[in-house]
Amino acid sequence: MDHGPERLLFCDYDGEFRFADVLSRLGFLVDQIRPEGLRSISVGEHSLYIFSFEESKNSQKALKTCEKLKSAQFLTPIVLVNRNKPTPDFINHKHEEKRADAYVFNCESESPLLDVVDGILGTPLPPEMKLSTGSFRSPDPEFLEKIKNYEDQVSSLNKELEDLRQASSVMDKALEAQRNFYKPKLKALLDGQKVQLQTETERLKFKLSEIEAKLLDREARIKELEQVKNNNERKIDKIVASHQKAQQNLRVFYQEKIRQLGDSAKKALEIPAALEPELDSN
Repeated sequence: MDHGPERLLFCDYDGEFRFADVLSRLGFLVDQIRPEGLRSISVGEHSLYIFSFEESKNSQKALKTCEKLKSAQFLTPIVLVNRNKPTPDFINHKHEEKRADAYVFNCESESPLLDVVDGILGTPLPPEMKLSTGSFRSPDPEFLEKIKNYEDQVSSLNKELEDLRQASSVMDKALEAQRNFYKPKLKALLDGQKVQLQTETERLKFKLSEIEAKLLDREARIKELEQVKNNNERKIDKIVASHQKAQQNLRVFYQEKIRQLGDSAKKALEIPAALEPELDSN
């Protein structure tokens, strides 16, 4: 049974309402409001809540609004759209008990948002059009798994890098303390201490050389880990860019198919109109 198009609530904390027009063109009924208008919304009016923002201060407001709605046991799905680079609070919010149903961030096109909406509600295309053009695809699970693996690797490398930095700092302090301790002895030995102490001097020098060699090795390891981290981040950026480009090309292909179907329908209506004069003359 057809219940008509889905009705969406699009709340933009910055007042830009970016991507709202795309949802309207797809057939959704989109109510655009500012945050202060949320109190006038009745429960059950909408199939989906979309909270969009760009500034970090508005990110905090949207997260709190989401938590309040979830605490009130609202059943309406909530999508948080951060049009800027996400803050750690935004990234970690998906692990909270009162988390949103989906998170979209750092998006330059409407593709990520449409994929999320499609996954929750389905795109509002008529069945005959879906047979010709297909429907919008949800994010590839294998791609998402790769992204997660890369994020885990980067996180692990960051932790290992931080551990090495802390160890290096401790070694630097220990080395400085040892140098300060042994310098007077070394100076006394060089100034004419007993010959038997020269062996101790050489031993101390050798020990200092060993410590310095360890520090150099740790510094080389830190640089290597930083290079691996940068390479992984570049790989992630390339994969994300490639995925978004593929989604955009797919979107353009669907829109062209829709336009062609519309042109074909118009031509089909023009043919009977052109034949009416001939039928009347007969």
